[in-house]
Amino acid sequence: MVDRSIWKEHVIPWFISLFIIAILAGYAIPKFLRFQSRPVQVYLGEIYDAQKEYFLKHHTYASGENCFALLGWHPYIGRFHSFYCDTDKILCNRCKEECVTTNLSAVSARGFTIMASGNVDNDPGCDVWTMNDAKVIEHVVDDVAR
Repeated sequence: MVDRSIWKEHVIPWFISLFIIAILAGYAIPKFLRFQSRPVQVYLGEIYDAQKEYFLKHHTYASGENCFALLGWHPYIGRFHSFYCDTDKILCNRCKEECVTTNLSAVSARGFTIMASGNVDNDPGCDVWTMNDAKVIEHVVDDVAR
């Protein structure tokens, strides 16, 4: 005969603990993935500031294949995101290939839109952000929420 006190004292509390851990993990993992994408907003802000400074000096925004070189901007080592400024791009360190096929960045004499993309959860899709000359950040593709 099975002693039911073992179930009451050991197995049921273990299952309850496991259930609570699963619920907490289900809540925490998406929050952590969103937290990992926060640096991209800081980088876009740095590019924005560099574009505005360039505009004050040259009365036009930096553009072309050497846009980032003209701005004097480069992301820190160990980045997880790719950045696009007109036709110039800086690809992610760990990216084997670009995860976006459409470059949404553009530069004109009156304004600009810069773009960043990244894959924080290692699935086929990627997140895409844009920032325009009014400093409006738009999360165009939210891969973590899908």
